[in-house]
Amino acid sequence: MNQTDSNNSGDTGFIPPTYNELKQNNRGPIISQDQINRSIHNGNSEIYQQNFSQFTAPRDYLCLSIISIFANICCGLIALGFSLQARNKIFEQSFSRARTYSTLALIFSIVSFVSCAFGFYWIVTFYNYNN
Repeated sequence: MNQTDSNNSGDTGFIPPTYNELKQNNRGPIISQDQINRSIHNGNSEIYQQNFSQFTAPRDYLCLSIISIFANICCGLIALGFSLQARNKIFEQSFSRARTYSTLALIFSIVSFVSCAFGFYWIVTFYNYNN
């Protein structure tokens, strides 16, 4: 293939920028924080700050819930139930409910492990006290 064939093959000559060029050209957000504050104070309600964490899917802590069943079966099963509910809500794109259920699953998993630790401590203390 010669030089004229490569120029006629639809090549526009556009070279995409490298990562470092993009990083150097990034001048921050299009709308600054001052512009948002001024527009809100002037009564212009078209510009809102959005919390982007509400659009990200939370963790469901399924593996932690399954492991916590071995520590304390009661709290572990409750944690597993909340974890499965969180996974269901993630698939339904209801992230606020999923975040609530995943937080409850995490709390019950932690309670399961802590109660297991206290149980072992109580058993060891009781055994040493009797001997």
